[in-house]
Amino acid sequence: MIATRTRTWWQHFSAAGVLFALASCSSESIAPLQPVDDDEPGFVAGELTVYIANYDDGTADTRYFLKVAEGDERPLHFGAEPDLTPGARVKVWGTQRADKLVVAKYKLATEIASEGIGSQAQKSEVIDATVEPGRVMCAALVNIDNGTAKTTVASVKNSFHTGTGSVNNYYRENSFGAVGLAGDSYGPLTFTGFSGCNYNALGKAIKPMLDMASPVKCNQYAFVFGPGGGCGWSGLGAVGTSDKPAADTWYADSVSCVVAVQEPGHNYGMQHSSSITCSGGAFADTLTGCTHNEYGDKYDTMGGGCYHMNAWQKLYQKWFDGCNGVRTTSSGKFNLYPLEAPCNGVQVLQVPFPGAKTRSFQNTTLTSYYLELRTATGFDSKYGAPSVLVHAGGAPILPNSANPKGLHVWALAAGGTTWGLTAGKSFADPAGGLTITVDSVSTTNAVVDITYAAGSGNPVCLDGANTPFTAPGAADCTSPPPISDAAPPPVDVRTDTGAGGAAGTGIDAAGGTAGTGTAGAAGSGGASGAAGSGGAAGKAGSSGTGGSTAGSGGSTGGTGGTTGGSGGDTGGTGGTGTGGTGGDSGRGGSGATKPTTPEPLSGGCGCKVASSDPVTGARSSGLAMLGLIGLFGARRRNRRQRSS
Repeated sequence: MIATRTRTWWQHFSAAGVLFALASCSSESIAPLQPVDDDEPGFVAGELTVYIANYDDGTADTRYFLKVAEGDERPLHFGAEPDLTPGARVKVWGTQRADKLVVAKYKLATEIASEGIGSQAQKSEVIDATVEPGRVMCAALVNIDNGTAKTTVASVKNSFHTGTGSVNNYYRENSFGAVGLAGDSYGPLTFTGFSGCNYNALGKAIKPMLDMASPVKCNQYAFVFGPGGGCGWSGLGAVGTSDKPAADTWYADSVSCVVAVQEPGHNYGMQHSSSITCSGGAFADTLTGCTHNEYGDKYDTMGGGCYHMNAWQKLYQKWFDGCNGVRTTSSGKFNLYPLEAPCNGVQVLQVPFPGAKTRSFQNTTLTSYYLELRTATGFDSKYGAPSVLVHAGGAPILPNSANPKGLHVWALAAGGTTWGLTAGKSFADPAGGLTITVDSVSTTNAVVDITYAAGSGNPVCLDGANTPFTAPGAADCTSPPPISDAAPPPVDVRTDTGAGGAAGTGIDAAGGTAGTGTAGAAGSGGASGAAGSGGAAGKAGSSGTGGSTAGSGGSTGGTGGTTGGSGGDTGGTGGTGTGGTGGDSGRGGSGATKPTTPEPLSGGCGCKVASSDPVTGARSSGLAMLGLIGLFGARRRNRRQRSS
């Protein structure tokens, strides 16, 4: 569970209006509520909405609401953190106390449709990851209560969209090119009635204006407001999941790296990256006496530093593919490659606690250590000498996990004051039975020795299919990982059909000598067509019979095969040959251009979170005074540009 604070901000709102209230969780001694199966009368149904507020003193609040059919959000109070996914349809039973519903029991109503930024399909490694269009982030700078924010529209745009250290570039680099932010920044707009941190009213007033100003549909919203406001936090984000992101984020006059990246991270379902301190060592067998630091992972933007997200978070977002993640429950040596760049090798090694042991900490069930190699690359440029970081976390999220809930994960000071393990350093499980040793480490890879006293089983890939894995793994980042003999054959997701003919441009098929045609699975030639030159580089089909008729662009095309004009490693010439065979690897003709891996970014960004004013003021009515003329003008210009 996350640290809680006593706040009176919710007292500024009425139950009939915009309802935001602190839904604090009690200590771990109170067991979480369990879902029920009955449908007795008296329930209230709606969508579970969750927000995380990040305070300047290193604490956070998690707030739960029930969005009912009318669109209002009713504050909920749980005795302990519920095992519910944000966005879930739920039925709750409880007692109304003031403007909060104290939940006695709940029932999950329906599963959540997936729509988001991760992937539920099994894929190959991320070195050739598909670059997806960015989610459209519409950001607004808002001057509140007749004041002027210290932030400017230019700095908002630079922070979210265009700067070298922007949120867009951060997510592009962290996701190996798969995720980014499109959109633009607008303002300054004005809003009065914010006193007492009336941020929800601000969002409701500004959001339609952003929708009107943006030439494309907004997927996410950033409301940067100032001066002051009395919120006490630097950022607030609605919590979604990696498959169904939430949309809204608020910023108290600060768009520095950590807060600007972290709030969209909550939209994507990520919890904070924390650290744990135990007496007598980096970890303990029993964690009841250990100390939790909410933002303690100083090498993670979901914690307290402007660095790459840790490996568990990347697993949760489904940014790793194939055998980029591996689990081992037995002894062996493994090649571990840097977390920061696309790679076909192992980038995260899950090492379960010995004897399938679990440990409970902050309402999270910990099952494993997660090892990752960090180097001074891109947003990790300030990291220093390469080392292997160790985190403790729950079960990993696999690519075929549907709409998973994010979890806390804790960094361990396994290597002492520098945290990371360097060459020759070891970390042992406090209960015994497991030792992790770094044999060697460099900027290109580390060799990690896992020693279980009573381990069993073979390593498997964290690909959702438990594909057997042969240690130590790939020899370098560009080599495919070695697969055990026990592994199922890899699935070739490419099509085996393509057009033969003049340029040999079909997918995975060589151009035929007798014209156009469709190359079948066995490498059959085209049916008919004009003569054309062969493709430049396709490989021959695996088998086939010779054509019965030589064609010079004739009416019948022979089937390609072992005789006739084969389209092999070099394409056949146009004119007299029979139909060329389609290859099942390589790309004929002009070929396809694979997505370009983004270059590592340099520089980074400042990570100091600007302080906010203390909680002040009483409840005021929300009255929007927005820059309608400018926004309507922008809308009209957008329309003229689209029509021209």
